[in-house]
Amino acid sequence: MENKFNEQESLQLITSMINQARNNFRRGAGNSLLFWGYTLTALSILNYVLLVFFNNPLVYSLWALAIPLFFVNYFYSRKRYREALIKSHIDKVIRDVWTSASVSIALIVFICYSFVYGFKSWTPYLLIVPLIMAVGGTALYITAKLCRFKPYAYGGIVFWLGSILCVISSIATSQIEIQFIVFALGTIAGYVVPGHMANRKAEEDV
Repeated sequence: MENKFNEQESLQLITSMINQARNNFRRGAGNSLLFWGYTLTALSILNYVLLVFFNNPLVYSLWALAIPLFFVNYFYSRKRYREALIKSHIDKVIRDVWTSASVSIALIVFICYSFVYGFKSWTPYLLIVPLIMAVGGTALYITAKLCRFKPYAYGGIVFWLGSILCVISSIATSQIEIQFIVFALGTIAGYVVPGHMANRKAEEDV
């Protein structure tokens, strides 16, 4: 009987530790969101300005800068994960969620660009930002549920609404550049604000 009680007690302890890990943030938890939030906001505004003043589709090549930045952030996050004293299964799942989201975004860009060059039409460009916001919103919302951190969920909803707004604004104005303003505002509200809130919560939990 004593042995069964100890097993039950151990299970309760493990469950308690998992719940604590889900509710506690390690220091710098929001750094990746802040990195991408400020980077994507800057690229969006710069792309908008270049489109308005030069009206040349070649300015979209500016987003190629996101490729090396992705690898910089990936290896930084991987290093932090390896150096963490406490690792949970949830941390790994969150990393996998964002890795799969990044792959999906890369495929979206590749497919849209392929259609542009294959069919000689700029129309697929209209789909890139709304689809990226939809995928980013999904990754944020799943992360929110795993971490039990509501600001991430609100950020995900902001991205979903931004995706819809991109479509509506583009149709209403017949201009693609308006999407970059929506995207910039979305990354501030969906990435930057929750990122700072996550870091502040991490400081309180330490």
